Amino acid sequence: WRSPWAIESEKAATQLLAANPQIITAAGGWTAVGTAAFDGAHATITGPDGAAAYQVSFGAVATDAVQDANATMAASTRYCNSVWARTITGTAQVRGEFRFHATSIHTDSDQTVTTTWTRLQHSAITAAGTVLGKYAGLRNGSGAAACTVLLWLPQFEGAGFASSPIRTAGATRAADLLSFAAVDVPAALLSGRYSVRLWPTAASTDVRQGDSFCVVGAW
Repeated sequence: WRSPWAIESEKAATQLLAANPQIITAAGGWTAVGTAAFDGAHATITGPDGAAAYQVSFGAVATDAVQDANATMAASTRYCNSVWARTITGTAQVRGEFRFHATSIHTDSDQTVTTTWTRLQHSAITAAGTVLGKYAGLRNGSGAAACTVLLWLPQFEGAGFASSPIRTAGATRAADLLSFAAVDVPAALLSGRYSVRLWPTAASTDVRQGDSFCVVGAW
C-alpha cells in the first residue's frame, strides 16, 4: 500500500486586468465609483500569502464599486472575475461585476464576506457587439449597506472558473507540464496494476466547453 499523491495541472491563463492586482488604489490604476473609497493597505491584516491587503469602503449605495476600466475583454467570450475578500469585523455583502457594453453587464448575486479570507468568483459570457464602457471589479451588495472590506489579488481571466493567482497585470502563467527522466519512473507504474482517479477542482456548473483541468492521483 502506498500513500496517495496528487498532481494539479492547469492550462495557461492570462491576467486580463490592466490595473495592478497587488495595489488596489487609484495609484494602482483602480477607479472608485460613487461614494466608494480606497483606504490603502491595512496596517496589520495581510493577504493569504502575507502580502498587503487593501481596504475599500462602500457607502450606503448599492452602485458603489471599485473597477478596472481597462481590463481586456472581447465579444462572445466567457470570463471569470475573482477576488479574495474578508472583513475586519462582522460581515458584509458584495458582488463581483464586469461589463462589456450596455447590454452585457454581468453582476454576481450578493456574496457574504466574513473575517475569513474567501475567494469570490463568478463567470459569464459577454454578448456580441462592440465594446463600450467596459470594466471589471467589485460592487457593493444590493442591500446598499455601508461596509468596509479587505481585498487581495483580484483576477480577470478567460475561463469558467478562477485559476491559481497571477500577480502581474497582463502576465500569462504557462501551462503546467510534468516530465521526468525514464529512469525516474516509479517501478509501480511499469509493472503490475495501478489505478488513476480524477477529481475536478471546480464545481461541475463552473465547467464549460473548452475548459481543461484535472487532478491525478495514483495508488
